[in-house]
Amino acid sequence: MPFDELAKSPSQTFSYLETNHYVLCVETNNKEAAKKEATDICWLLNFALGQRVEWIGAEAKENHDWESELWGNFRGEEKPSVNAPLRNHADGVICRYIERAYPIYLLNEDWWQATLHWCSIALENNLVETSGLIYSMLLDRLTRFVLTTHDFPPQIDPDLKTKLQLNDFIRGLDKLMNSIKIQWTEERTRKIIGTLLQWNTEPDYKIKIKTVFEKLSLPIPEQSLLLNRHTLAHNGLLQSGTDPLQYYRDITKCVTMLMLKMLNYEGKYFIPDIGDCTL
Repeated sequence: MPFDELAKSPSQTFSYLETNHYVLCVETNNKEAAKKEATDICWLLNFALGQRVEWIGAEAKENHDWESELWGNFRGEEKPSVNAPLRNHADGVICRYIERAYPIYLLNEDWWQATLHWCSIALENNLVETSGLIYSMLLDRLTRFVLTTHDFPPQIDPDLKTKLQLNDFIRGLDKLMNSIKIQWTEERTRKIIGTLLQWNTEPDYKIKIKTVFEKLSLPIPEQSLLLNRHTLAHNGLLQSGTDPLQYYRDITKCVTMLMLKMLNYEGKYFIPDIGDCTL
């Protein structure tokens, strides 16, 4: 399903959630389905609490002939990551987050599970460059997901595909490239044509990021934040002159804000060294 198709009403799954001990009430007579739901929700808690969370026990309690409730004890690590968006906020914020996020998660379970898994890896890593690389990948992944149903106009020419497939054009380009380097092959010419078609289909990375953040009514990231994407991916290093801690704060806020928005969250969240933010 496309990202735009949000659930119409919040889940009524939870009885209550507390800081260190989470009690999950699932209205179903299928124990395996209840266990799966508890496991799925742990993925969402991993992100919100900035730590690994898993349920360690379950008990069925019969209240009605048609209903059973599964109660799970959730266990998290003793030393959570400093990046815990919702850990610092009480008043039932975690419960409200799950009630809004879980229906979104269910629309694309496999995609969200993989996304939250990568987020957990970034949280567990202490190197700015490694976490930055993962967050940069996540920003790209999230952006592409939001843009699944977005049609960009042709970036070069509406008839480019037809023109590039003309035999005269292909032969002319092949001849031109052969005049530069005698070892040139037709396969390389075809790759150039493929690249041109891709450029015509979608804009560059910066415009895609801008489109997504405008679409979701979020502040557009600074261009300087996006410049490190290439150097991290190919060299494993930040650009010369980049403050590592400032970059980590900025990319963390950018991805956290986008993920919370995509999960239909509204309210306060926390970013290390920045403080409280609001969606």
